[in-house]
Amino acid sequence: MRAIWEGGLLKMRRKQVGLRMEALAQKIGCTRAAISIWESGKSVPGGDLLVLLSEVLKQEPKSFFRLEIEDEPCEPMLTLF
Repeated sequence: MRAIWEGGLLKMRRKQVGLRMEALAQKIGCTRAAISIWESGKSVPGGDLLVLLSEVLKQEPKSFFRLEIEDEPCEPMLTLF
């Protein structure tokens, strides 16, 4: 079993709370480009930034990942605080 980053879930949640990429980046101390890379799934935020993202977006860190069991994809687990 492994956790797969789902950048689309980050983008969806950011839009749900009404934040632009620039505003989210400013709140967690990174760049708009970093947010874009994470949302596209090209990279995963490090632990500290993932915690900050979760706090700002009021979303558990695990909700931005999906579990894959024996190469069979599973649905993402969305959990709101």
